[in-house]
Amino acid sequence: MNAAVVTLFGAVGAVAAMLAVLVPVILTQGKSLRREIDAQGAELRREIDALRGEMGGLRSELRSDVTEVRRDLHALSDRVARIEGALTGPWRPTNGSPAPEPRPAPPATEAST
Repeated sequence: MNAAVVTLFGAVGAVAAMLAVLVPVILTQGKSLRREIDAQGAELRREIDALRGEMGGLRSELRSDVTEVRRDLHALSDRVARIEGALTGPWRPTNGSPAPEPRPAPPATEAST
């Protein structure tokens, strides 16, 4: 055989030997990485589910807080309307209803003249 053919067969044999060792190692590493990625993905899904549960609780708590604030706001609004009415006189509707008639002055008595 020619020296070039012997060198070629030697090189092909060396490449085949390296591939025989490296291919199973690469496949094993790929499987290991897939398992690790799957484990991390499962952990992330659990954390996301836990966060969704917390968000649901926070959402209902926020709704109850908003309801309480609205109730307090309406109570304060009524108080302000009463105070304003006490300071400005009788309440007058603004929906087009006529204003109440003024009360007549009490008759003068002889003692007061």
